[in-house]
Amino acid sequence: MYAELVCGTPGSGKTTYCEGKRQYIDAVHGNADRLVLHVNLDPGNDEGIFPYPCAVDVCDLIRQRQVMEREHLGPNGSYLFCAEFLEGRMDWLKNAIVLAVAAARGSASGGATPVSSQRSQWPRGPVVPPAGAQTGPAVDRRPVWLLIDCPGQVEFYINCGAMKALVTMLRKELRCDGICMTHLCDASVACRDVSQYVSTCLLCLTCMVDVELPHVNVLSKWDLAEEVCPLGRHVVGRGIPPPHTSSSGDHQRDVAGEDVDGLEVFLDTTAFLEEHFDRQWNAHNELAGRRRQATVSHRRMAHAADEGGDEVNEVGDDDEPAAVKRQQRHRRELARSMLDVVSGYSLVGFVPLDVNDVSSMKALAERVDSAAGFFGVT
Repeated sequence: MYAELVCGTPGSGKTTYCEGKRQYIDAVHGNADRLVLHVNLDPGNDEGIFPYPCAVDVCDLIRQRQVMEREHLGPNGSYLFCAEFLEGRMDWLKNAIVLAVAAARGSASGGATPVSSQRSQWPRGPVVPPAGAQTGPAVDRRPVWLLIDCPGQVEFYINCGAMKALVTMLRKELRCDGICMTHLCDASVACRDVSQYVSTCLLCLTCMVDVELPHVNVLSKWDLAEEVCPLGRHVVGRGIPPPHTSSSGDHQRDVAGEDVDGLEVFLDTTAFLEEHFDRQWNAHNELAGRRRQATVSHRRMAHAADEGGDEVNEVGDDDEPAAVKRQQRHRRELARSMLDVVSGYSLVGFVPLDVNDVSSMKALAERVDSAAGFFGVT
């Protein structure tokens, strides 16, 4: 038995990834190398609407909405309540998984009747099955792959012991041969600017250190990132069309032939810190400055219109307050220091994911199988 814990912030695509992986395994392997069972560990999904066949649902034990109504708690407090409630009832979760595995294996084997239940129909003497009789149910020797859809609230991982209790139960009681965690981060958010990227890296590192499992950090929605991330689609602040990808794939080139960093630079934190941090930070500051200038110009135009004047002064870099420049400098030093801490662990790296791309799903599936120690049917 193997277990893959799928975690990530709300909206990062955890449920979509679970269904996408089920379809990928069914299409590529025909479910011949593993028996996939989905486990919903999110008590907030109490409507029971899943894109995948859910074998075990924690909402059968506790529901966040009922906790909010009965205990008069908010969203985060009710999640912590549900996590602590689940932590004390791991036996329920273990029994539910055992029953789900037995039911899945029984349906896969066709529910054949074993020989022991047919002996009363045979004459006394040596028990010899008649010709053509089935001597037992077809044994499903495929390893079980638990695909556990975890909640998105970070409090579930770092402020309580529910995840550690879950991992202990999977290892010691269900005797899982391999457990890994797939951490999904929305690429359209993480790659929006350097500050968002640094906070995403810190979140991934926190989960890796706290949960103590083999991790595969994923930048999900990779196909949408270049459409919404200004640092990945054009030279910031110049208003030029989206650049064309170069033949090497490592950089992008604008219409003037100047190299522009693509989103691939966000996959390796160490290389990003050493080679691309300054360029990305300056590009984001240029974009932020243009936006501030546009806002100030718009306000001045509105004020001039109200006063009946026609002259509008252009806003330049000199009009930017010194306090803003000082704050930007401090933020830059803080971001670099934090990213240096992340890079010092040499643990955080990302794999891009496009659920609709078979090659992307294959690359991630191979990485996850390697992290969990899964090598197919033996």
